[in-house]
Amino acid sequence: MTAQKREQSLQDVPISVVAKSGADIETRGIQRIEDLSLLVPNFSVQQDPIGDKINVRGIQSGNNAGLEQSVSTFVDGVYRGRAVQSRFSFLDIERLEVLRGPQGTLFGKNTIGGAVNITAAKPTDELAYSLAGTYTFEGVEELKSEGFVSGPLSDAVRGRLAFMYRDQSEGHVFNEFYGEDSPQIEDGAVRGQLEFDATDRTLILVRAELGDFQLDAQPFGIKEAGPLAIFEAAGAFPVFAGDFGRTNIGSVNPSLDFGSNGKMRGDSSEYMIRVEHELDKGEITAIASFSEYGFDRFLDADFSALDMLRFDEREEYEQTAFELRYASDLDGPVNFLVGTYYQDADLLAEGLTYFNVRQDGATNELAIDTFFNSACNFVVNQGADPTTATPCLFSGAIQAFDGTPLAYTDVNRINRLDQSSELYALFGQVDWELTDTLELSLGLRYAEEEKSARQQAFATDFGTRNPNVALSDDATYLAASGGQLPSIFRLVAEATAHENDLGRNEDSFTWSANLSWTPNSDTLLYARAATGFKAGGFNSFALGSDPDEAEYEEEEVLGFEVGGKLTLLDGAAELNGAVFTSEFENIQSAIFTGSTSFIVQNAAKATSSGIELDGRWAATDALTIVGSVAYVDFEFDEFPRAACTNAQLQVFRISLSQPLATLQQCSAAGVNELSGQGSENTPEISASISLDHRVELFGRYELNSVLDVAYQDDQFRSGDLDPLGLQEAYTKANLTLVLGPTAGNWDIALIGKNIFDEETFSYFNDTPVIEGSQQFIPDQPRTVGLRLRIRN
Repeated sequence: MTAQKREQSLQDVPISVVAKSGADIETRGIQRIEDLSLLVPNFSVQQDPIGDKINVRGIQSGNNAGLEQSVSTFVDGVYRGRAVQSRFSFLDIERLEVLRGPQGTLFGKNTIGGAVNITAAKPTDELAYSLAGTYTFEGVEELKSEGFVSGPLSDAVRGRLAFMYRDQSEGHVFNEFYGEDSPQIEDGAVRGQLEFDATDRTLILVRAELGDFQLDAQPFGIKEAGPLAIFEAAGAFPVFAGDFGRTNIGSVNPSLDFGSNGKMRGDSSEYMIRVEHELDKGEITAIASFSEYGFDRFLDADFSALDMLRFDEREEYEQTAFELRYASDLDGPVNFLVGTYYQDADLLAEGLTYFNVRQDGATNELAIDTFFNSACNFVVNQGADPTTATPCLFSGAIQAFDGTPLAYTDVNRINRLDQSSELYALFGQVDWELTDTLELSLGLRYAEEEKSARQQAFATDFGTRNPNVALSDDATYLAASGGQLPSIFRLVAEATAHENDLGRNEDSFTWSANLSWTPNSDTLLYARAATGFKAGGFNSFALGSDPDEAEYEEEEVLGFEVGGKLTLLDGAAELNGAVFTSEFENIQSAIFTGSTSFIVQNAAKATSSGIELDGRWAATDALTIVGSVAYVDFEFDEFPRAACTNAQLQVFRISLSQPLATLQQCSAAGVNELSGQGSENTPEISASISLDHRVELFGRYELNSVLDVAYQDDQFRSGDLDPLGLQEAYTKANLTLVLGPTAGNWDIALIGKNIFDEETFSYFNDTPVIEGSQQFIPDQPRTVGLRLRIRN
């Protein structure tokens, strides 16, 4: 493995790391990084409408295109810090390593929680090939094909070509509105590699990877109906609240309707040249890479059959990076690694939100005014005072200028972040053998990063990108209403038109110190301390005119870890363990406003402490048992301004007699004080056990049975720790049966995931505008697939 940028055995690496081989991942039919969550305690990946969240030991990133990852992915040493960049990371890999704890010295920024280090399978000296096709027929309907061919092209040149293609035509959630299953996914990728022996001491690897992905329909559902129950009771449309298999999301308004509840189209590419030159006393490695992606995403943002909101998102990203390092191989007690890193990146993140404010009877739609009118009538019939009830006040506000030239109308909002960044870093590590059994490693990294951006928000005519200044003219509306009502752009879209040029420079020192003791060849004990940081930046969703609202500072961590790695039973077993604690400062928090945007702030301090154990035992020649268990106590030391839950917001309004008080105001007042509380997506206890059994049949065939069982404790699915978003503890099991000849030239596999059909969900959030309603993403039910594979 290469967790310390040198080839080492897992048992020789003095950090908490879990490694999985490419063969293990292929056997189990693991396609995406979130599928790995069940096998690695204190590591999880959750789906999200904006971008997947990677969580290690309780730390993760929030919802905002401007935020960078807390746990970054690296493929062959190339940094993939954006979630979309990692979409095809599992294509034809040799191994995967999950490094837990801060990795800021050798891997750099945005690894305060850890890192995912992936090594792609390389060209081979002899001809090798594999071709596999999988048909999943229960739970979802999906066809997947994948394969590779590898071998020598000449005495000094080797090549490898790998591909994958997936077509999921039927998902696990049926959308009644459009009469279709969701999600529907079609994606594919191809990777080509050439490896050259330039000299006896110089190896050159050239890699190119192309990917294309599209998503039609997303598996959203309504967890809690809230005010949507009014429309269901009136027979307007069903809601299916709490249903893991059915939903009803869509729109009849032609500007909002794009034929689905969610779509995404995108492509990515990455190119890399790696040069390794062996010297008498070490090795020089140089890596040059270029990565890019672009996507367009469309979302029915009211998550219902109402015709209120649509959100379109576009991202374009380019990254150029260079790394040069030297790793010594000296005869004496001291060895070292020294290197430099440069990265240039450009990001364009744009959100276009449609606010359908006024009902158009011609399309029989249910717009924002329809929603508030209906909600007002309902609460009044229940005995509420129409002069103080929140939906009645919103309804009245929307109609306040009717019959005048200032009458509120539909509006679009564009928020855009156009950002450029440059990063320079120097890093090094010294390994000093103090005695034959005691080694001290000291690492240091210095980095400078400069970011500049233009961040803006402005109003456009509904259904278009044509700017309309009148729709955001607060001064005119405030004057006409005696200072009571702003423009529709501010009232409903929460924004003030602005354009700000932003810039920031930050430099950082991160360090690591590791003392390891190997009293014998079967035992490694170590103590480690390390720092890390997550870069500051700009809020792509900043909607206020104050430029300070758009900027947030870097996040920092100081971590300590004590652990050991034991080889037992003459090599038949391994047992590894670690006790850790990490202290986080200035945690970047993205707070949902309750309407359609996020506020980013450095809001919290936290401590994450716990223990991790994992082991492997070759119980017999035929049976291998792998197990792991982890306990984490993640606690916010300070988090005075966390996002309020909807229930807290209602109490806050009553206490102030301000029925129009916002979630931002509730948060700023410190109502949801999370000091002493935990974090989302962080179970206290997580564990897994795998049984891998092989038996010979009829003297010429082998049956390989793999059973994986994983347990996760209770965990919240939203950052405000809303009790409605609590995912209770669960146990899931996957079973794979592989039958083929002992020669190994073909096999057939039955792959079952979540075989006991456990109902769980991985995402939960308040529904924009519809206070009291929450949406969620149900996880896949039991799926069963059949795979046929041929190989040499």
